[in-house]
Amino acid sequence: MSHDNDLIFDLGFFDGSDTRYYLDKGFRVVAVEADHRAVARATRDFHAELASGTLTLLERAVWKDDGATVPFYLDQREDSAFHSVYRDVAERDGGGAVVHEVETVTIPTLFDVYGVPRYVKCDIEGADAIVVEQIGADGRLPPFLSIEIFERELIHGLGKAGYDRFQLVNQGHLSKFRQPRPAREGRTASVVFGGAHSGLFGRDLPMAHWCDEDTCVRRFDRWKRMKMNYGLIPRVQKHIARMGGWSWLDCTGWMDLHVTTREQLGML
Repeated sequence: MSHDNDLIFDLGFFDGSDTRYYLDKGFRVVAVEADHRAVARATRDFHAELASGTLTLLERAVWKDDGATVPFYLDQREDSAFHSVYRDVAERDGGGAVVHEVETVTIPTLFDVYGVPRYVKCDIEGADAIVVEQIGADGRLPPFLSIEIFERELIHGLGKAGYDRFQLVNQGHLSKFRQPRPAREGRTASVVFGGAHSGLFGRDLPMAHWCDEDTCVRRFDRWKRMKMNYGLIPRVQKHIARMGGWSWLDCTGWMDLHVTTREQLGML
């Protein structure tokens, strides 16, 4: 299936940390962000990249329909990333949200207009399942995709879409990850991963950590159980995880799911 190896979609631009990393690695980026304040900051901070066309920034919310107008809820706590098309997501942990209206876009439309990218990073606070459903229905699979995951159904949804290799990456673990040298995705970029990053992607991730769907589900379920029942064994496993780089054993943090296929990894 045809795709653009030089293109990345950043769904959930936030403060631009991921987009900056992708640009520094030599990719073009189409970024989608529904927070009008983040878009205004990016217009200033990424002026050169927007002018050159290496970055396209859309003030949109990924949603079920194109061209609709939906409420978007902005958490008012300082530096919060809990902004969402769902009020309960934006107001979790006791926060309060204000609402503004934003136009919507779908994944198939983004593919039609900009092409199918090499990699899709998705972190859109509660609306990630919409992306999984639309990619599965569309049939055009980006070679690599990552998505924030809270429920195992996203693993099964991406398996049904056509992905057969999975990797869980604990986002509280990113400082432990080092870029391969030379880079296997784009060029090597100078970066220290922090809380606003999604981290390594694609072939830059540890090859040994890719697994099949059933193994990924077992790892995710184990992580959730440990997170809910924190005790001596989870504390020991957390230490082991951080020593060995097995981030799905660390029951702190939050989890991203990366997916691809055996073909993309050269595992035929």
